[in-house]
Amino acid sequence: MPNFDVDDTIAAIATAAGHGLRSTIRISGLECLKCLVRSFCFLSTKPLAELRSPSMLGVEMVLDDNLKLPGSLIYWPNHRSYTRQPSAEFHTFGSGPIIQLALAKICQSGARLANPGEFTLRAFLSGRLDLTQAEAVLGIIDAQAPTELDGALKQLAGGLSGPLIAARDQLTYVLAELEAGLDFAEEDIEFISREVLLARLVEVQTTLDRILNQIDSRALATERIRVALIGLPNAGKSCLFNGLLGSNRAIVSNVPGTTTDFLIGQLEIEGLIVELADTAGFESAADSTSISALAQQQREFAESNSQLQLLCLDGSVVRTSWERERLATAPATTFIVQTKSDLPPAEMTAVDLRLMQQWKSEQRWLSTSFADPSSLKQLQQTILKHALAFSETSSEIVGSTIARTAQNLRSAANYVKSAQLAASEQAGEEIIAAEIRAALDDMGLVVGTIYTDDILDVVFSRFCIGK
Repeated sequence: MPNFDVDDTIAAIATAAGHGLRSTIRISGLECLKCLVRSFCFLSTKPLAELRSPSMLGVEMVLDDNLKLPGSLIYWPNHRSYTRQPSAEFHTFGSGPIIQLALAKICQSGARLANPGEFTLRAFLSGRLDLTQAEAVLGIIDAQAPTELDGALKQLAGGLSGPLIAARDQLTYVLAELEAGLDFAEEDIEFISREVLLARLVEVQTTLDRILNQIDSRALATERIRVALIGLPNAGKSCLFNGLLGSNRAIVSNVPGTTTDFLIGQLEIEGLIVELADTAGFESAADSTSISALAQQQREFAESNSQLQLLCLDGSVVRTSWERERLATAPATTFIVQTKSDLPPAEMTAVDLRLMQQWKSEQRWLSTSFADPSSLKQLQQTILKHALAFSETSSEIVGSTIARTAQNLRSAANYVKSAQLAASEQAGEEIIAAEIRAALDDMGLVVGTIYTDDILDVVFSRFCIGK
C-alpha cells in the first residue's frame, strides 16, 4: 500500500463516467480552504473563512477564455465532513469536458488528483468508519440487486461491526479481570468467577457463530441454493429426488444401498435455482477402500457443501439409534421429511414422539408420499421458504468483507472455544488469557483496530477514483 500523505489536499470527480445532468468534484485536505479561494468566485458576501458549520454557497469558476462555470459548493469547514478534514463538493453541469477543465483548475490551485479509494481511506484512518464499513461503501457502489444494496447499507450502519465491537469489548473486559487476578495472585482475590467467565465467553461465541452462519450462507446471494437429501438406505431419498425433479434421474429399488454416488439435479422454484443432491444412505464401513466407504465420503461431501439438508425418515419403519441421534443434534439448516406417508406408520417410542413434536413445533417437519403430488409441491414451497430466509441473512455482509475476514473470524471463534474449554477444565488463568488475546487480535483485524498495509491495499485498491 502506498504511504499516503493524509494531510495534503486531494480532488477527484465523484460522479460516474458517462452522460448525466450533474457532475460533482470532491475536495478534501488541510489546505482545502486556500484551494477553494483560488479556484472559485463566491456569490455570497460572507467570507469562506468565517463559516463554522456545513454550508451551501453559490459559486462561479473562471475557465479558459474567461468562460464562467456556475455551480453550487457544499463546504464542510471542520471535522464533521466524511474524511474529518475540511472538505467540499462542487456541483455543476454534467458535461465531461467541462468537469475535466474544472478539475484541472482545482489541481492548479493546490490540490492533487486523489488515488482510488483515498477519500474513504481517510475516513477510515480518521476513525469515521471502521474497515467493514469502508467495504460497505464499495458494496453500495457495486450493488446490482436490491438485496445487495440493503445488505451493504446495513453493514455501513454498523450491522456487522456493532456486534463485533461489542463482543471484542466483552473479551477485553474479561481479559482485564483475568490479568488483574494474575497481578494479585498472592492476595487470593477472585476478580472474576469461572461461572461469569464462561458466561461471557459463551456470549462472544454466540455472536461469532451467528456471523459465521451468515458467511456460510452467503452463496445464496447468487440466487442458488444446494440441498442434500440424507438418510438411511431405502429411506425414500431417490424416490423423493425423482418426484421433486419430475423425472426418473435416480434408480429406485427396494434393495438397500442402490445409490453409491450422489446425483445432482437442478430444480427451479419461483425463480430460485436449487441444486438437489441425492446421496448414498448412511452406513458405517470398516474398510476404508470399499465402495461403501467411498460412497460415505461422497455423502459427507454433499452434505457439508449444502445450505439445506433434508433428513429423510421412512415413516413405515421403526426409528434407529442413528436417526434419533440426528434428530437430537441436527443443525438449524436441517429439515425433516417423513417419507412413505401412504404406508401404515410404524410404532413410535416416547422419545420418538417427543423429538417429532419438537421438530413440528419449529415447523421443520413434513410428511410426504411419492403417490401424493400435493405433498411434493408443499415440500418445494418449504425449500423456497427456508432458502429465502437464508438469503435474507446472507445479504447482511458484502462479499468483499467475507473474502477478507472469514479466516480471521473462524480463527477468533476457535480461540474463544479453546478459552471456554480451558476455563471449564479449571486450567490456569494465564492459559485462558493467552487464548483471549489471540481472539482479540483476529477480531481487531476484522474491524480494523489492527491493520497492515497489505490489508489496506486489499480493501481500497478495488475502489474507483473519487470515492
